[in-house]
Amino acid sequence: EEAAVKRAMVRAANYVVVAADSSKVGREDFVSFAPITSVDTLTTDPEISAADSAELGENGVEVICAGGQQ
Repeated sequence: EEAAVKRAMVRAANYVVVAADSSKVGREDFVSFAPITSVDTLTTDPEISAADSAELGENGVEVICAGGQQ
């Protein structure tokens, strides 16, 4: 039910921002309610790996790290 609500919100949105700590990034269930290409921006902590950040960027996701690091 929660995933269905999130899917509906993503479909209705003009811009999608996900806030998640870096331990969630790269996990199979990271964005289980929508394809990663539907996310415009990820706001996370500076512990995100360079590889994960690069992969997200290749999929069109802007990565913003708390503290201003990218």
